[in-house]
Amino acid sequence: MSSSASSSSSSSTRKMLTLKSSGGEVFEVEVPAIVSQSDIIATMVGEGQVGSAIPLPDYVSSETLSKVVEYCNKHHASGLDESDIQEWDAKFVDMGSYDSLFDLVMAADFLGMKSLMDLCCQAVANMIKGKSPQEFCSGNFHIGTTSNPGKDQKEN
Repeated sequence: MSSSASSSSSSSTRKMLTLKSSGGEVFEVEVPAIVSQSDIIATMVGEGQVGSAIPLPDYVSSETLSKVVEYCNKHHASGLDESDIQEWDAKFVDMGSYDSLFDLVMAADFLGMKSLMDLCCQAVANMIKGKSPQEFCSGNFHIGTTSNPGKDQKEN
């Protein structure tokens, strides 16, 4: 499902940038779409540091990078009103998996994508809201609980 399958005619009329996932899969995204969202890529493009494919860290899988490109393209699309974007954003971060959301947070952080980071952090906050500490620790967050030795001794 690589975005690099775009035709050469569309690539020749629009300036494209190639990003490479940790698995080596390449994704093409329009320069204005990624530059408008990513401070890191904007700096690299502005300083002429972009060569061929930009490799991303080990934690940016093809699945995660696909989501990043999808987000950039949607937010760069013209003609969308704010309510349409908000509705799309809500569906976008409803991944059903904390792990997938966390991977997206890590990618957004690395790329300096403040709006995506804010969106993901709000989704995490919504996942936590209303949960007891026990539900929080035993749920999707993979946080182990440790016993409090002092408390255990007092109870005995």
